[in-house]
Amino acid sequence: MVKKFTKLGLVCLVFSVSAVAGGNKSEIEPIVIAEPTSYVSLRFGPGWADDMYRQPAGGEQGSELHFKSEYGTDFAYGYYINDMIRVEGEFGCTYLGLDNETLSRTAETREIGGRERHVHGMLNIYADMSTDSSIRPFVGAGVGFDLVNLERSHTYQGVAMRTDDRDTAFAFQVMAGAIWTLTPSWEIELLGKYFNSGDRTYDNQYLTTLPYEEVDGTSITLGQLGVRYRF
Repeated sequence: MVKKFTKLGLVCLVFSVSAVAGGNKSEIEPIVIAEPTSYVSLRFGPGWADDMYRQPAGGEQGSELHFKSEYGTDFAYGYYINDMIRVEGEFGCTYLGLDNETLSRTAETREIGGRERHVHGMLNIYADMSTDSSIRPFVGAGVGFDLVNLERSHTYQGVAMRTDDRDTAFAFQVMAGAIWTLTPSWEIELLGKYFNSGDRTYDNQYLTTLPYEEVDGTSITLGQLGVRYRF
């Protein structure tokens, strides 16, 4: 519940900053796009991931995984269709550190090691809002794929157990933020993003009687700061 309020607060913060900035005049006039232009963007920032449920094959006891130390970085190439609508291809990577897990039947919480790495490719579409300042709010959405590698290890009754496998899932995201124009070529971007990756299946390397385990999709909220170059 706390993480869901965190997501809502992040999106509200982005819109608040955009609204306040849009109401103030700036010495730098906004760029008027006479014809479609392109840009490249590099973004980086922290993230917050929802807990994720895993279920081994054969009806064995599942668990809820808890994450820590999340962050993500993206590289994007975009193209303005007109002065309001733009499309974008995005390639990025997000790292989620595993903290602990809570067993579903016994409610026992135990420490685990490992991480979940997301490598995604997305096709995004954005709508930029026109303002009388150098700061333009925007909203957007995107769909694509997510290649997810799960590394999970713990000790059970003195035996070291480990999962290390990857799977690909459908992904979607929604975005909101603002762009601050510094010069005709350089811009700063503030972005809030909700990213969701679908359900996946991983091999169980340590238990031959349970050949695989299924995990729910991963939901991640990211706050990113980016630099854009237009040409």
